[in-house]
Order: sequence, then structure tokens, then C-alpha cells
Amino acid sequence: FSSLGHIGSSSELFGLFRYRNSGSRVCCLTAGEIDCMSLRDALLNYAKSKGTSWEETPVVSMTNGESSSGKQLRAHYTWFDRFDKIIYFADQDEAGQEAIPKIIKALPQNKVFIAKFNAKDVNELLTKGRESEIVSAFFNAKKFVPKGIVGSGEVYDKILEEAMAPKLPFPPFLEELNGMT
Repeated sequence: FSSLGHIGSSSELFGLFRYRNSGSRVCCLTAGEIDCMSLRDALLNYAKSKGTSWEETPVVSMTNGESSSGKQLRAHYTWFDRFDKIIYFADQDEAGQEAIPKIIKALPQNKVFIAKFNAKDVNELLTKGRESEIVSAFFNAKKFVPKGIVGSGEVYDKILEEAMAPKLPFPPFLEELNGMT
């Protein structure tokens, strides 16, 4: 295969031509073209197996790789902003995980969800016959929360953990206070 034209920050996202006028409320973003096609295939097969007729979920990919695609994503900000939910299928290797915060900055705030799965990328899951894990990752994607920010559900668990931790008792003359605390 050979390519025609220029691939760079001004290039169109891979697969965008199919979904330019999509009315879907959810879209997916992958790290590479093969992952994009693998994810689309898995989602279409799932929809067919359920006999549903909902609109196809847009699946697009960056063409520059994860580490240098911020400009390309910002160029398509308006297209991404029309969705309620953007599910990002990052590569699960070290480079893919390090790129997540950079990519999040280029996308509309409070709309990005991160899909987690146990493989290097979506294509690896598909080639190993683990298509159901791709669909599970799609439906179980969690909203992106920057490191250091803890949700109220996690805080409650930490409070309970702290309350149950063994503590140093007061001296014997304050035995009643030991019982109260």
C-alpha cells in the first residue's frame, strides 16, 4: 500500500468521512487506524447479534500516533463537541497511557470516557477472538478524572478504611473513653 497526500496535524481523522453528519450521541476514538477498524467491526457485530437498528457509533482514529496528535484533535474540536460522550480506547502500553492526559486536553471537557481492557490494543483483542471484551470496554468506560482528584464514592471508602484501622488506646484510667472511640 502507499499513501497519497500529506499526513499531519491538519489531516482529517481516520474514518471521519463516514460520520461527518452522524446524529449519534456517542463516538469512539482510537490510537491507530487498525484499532479503529477493529473497534467498528466489534461494535457492528454486537449490534447485529442483538438485532438492533440504532445508528452506527462513529469510530475515528488519530493518524499521527498518540503522542503527537493534540493539534489534529483540536482541529476537529467542533465535531467532537457535538457528542455527549467520547470514549477513548487508548493503547494499554506505557506510551499509550502517558498520552492520555495530552489527548484529553485537546477534547471537550467532561465528555471523555476511558475504556480499559487487558491487551495491548483493540486489534489484539479482536485477533485473539476476545471481541466480547471490546464490547464490555465500550459499555464500562469510566469518565476521565485527572490524577489527584478523588470522587465522593472513593472518599467514603477511605473514611471507612481509616475508621476501622487499629488505633493506640488511651491509658487505663480512660478506659471508658477507649470504648467510646
